[in-house]
Amino acid sequence: MLIAIISLTVMGLALGLMLGLSSKLLRVEEDPIEGQLQALLPGSQCGQCGYVGCSQYAAALAHDGAPVTQCTPGGRSVAEALAKALGVSLDLSQAEDIGPKTALIHEDLCIGCTACIRDCSSDAIIGAARQVHTIIPDVCHGCSKCETACPTGAIEMVPVAVTLDNWHWDKPNLAIQDSLANPAFAAQALANRITDESDGGQGKAYKASLEKEAEEESLG
Repeated sequence: MLIAIISLTVMGLALGLMLGLSSKLLRVEEDPIEGQLQALLPGSQCGQCGYVGCSQYAAALAHDGAPVTQCTPGGRSVAEALAKALGVSLDLSQAEDIGPKTALIHEDLCIGCTACIRDCSSDAIIGAARQVHTIIPDVCHGCSKCETACPTGAIEMVPVAVTLDNWHWDKPNLAIQDSLANPAFAAQALANRITDESDGGQGKAYKASLEKEAEEESLG
């Protein structure tokens, strides 16, 4: 009995030592930039970016110059965060910000085939075979894989309802802010409100005086 206990103890210590050495010798160094970028991604592993998962997309962003706009579930906010982390310029002025979406199952069309459950990467769908399925909105990443997999068109991607928890101020238009901070622009905007017809021809003189004051202020 004692011999068996000693043998098991020695084997355990030997295996532990081997595992410890292996973890050090075979350790793969992680790129801190990849980890930072992956933390910004939603983690849905949906593959809509063209890569197998978020980790591969993060690696492509860090080393291969992949576009920061390929994350569909993340939308504009994730693209802006990735661009800021990478220090690259990003023009989304012409891009439509559709906002986050979640899946909705129309129960009258659901046949309980479980195709959506098999394709869901976040386990946000509950249901059984030949039973009506339903979505857990708080878990859904909005990757739309289930919408594609559904053979009856029972799943629809709908905007996430705005609540006190997810509502935020819209970002200001920086171009307008910069223009308003310019005295010459402010003078022009004010003078444009004064027309020659409304003040007997004094609008031009007033406009000229405002422009002169703005010019002197900028020079001073």
